[in-house]
Amino acid sequence: MHELSLAQQIMGQIQDTAKNEGLSSIKRVSLEVGSLALVECDALQFYFGVLSKESIADGALLEIKEIEAIGICKECGEKFALEQVYDTCSQGHQNTSMLSGMELLISELEAN
Repeated sequence: MHELSLAQQIMGQIQDTAKNEGLSSIKRVSLEVGSLALVECDALQFYFGVLSKESIADGALLEIKEIEAIGICKECGEKFALEQVYDTCSQGHQNTSMLSGMELLISELEAN
């Protein structure tokens, strides 16, 4: 259910940006979502559609690009795909950091 609040925040950012840039309507919104960000993209699409009605983004296309989760081992330097936050590298080292995979950001707005 947190997708509703995420959609509300996205709409707020869109409205703020449109106001600051003098845009009258938004045609397309590109969003980057990390694969481990725990976002249900179908629900986010639904709530965006509901919240954008009769707004500056009415009828706008919401494009969602999933960003692969990548980790790096602090011991051997290996970069590897993460399936969960605390994965180990192929050598079994647990001292790792996440480089990507938790993103949730508007990467582009296209105005009419």
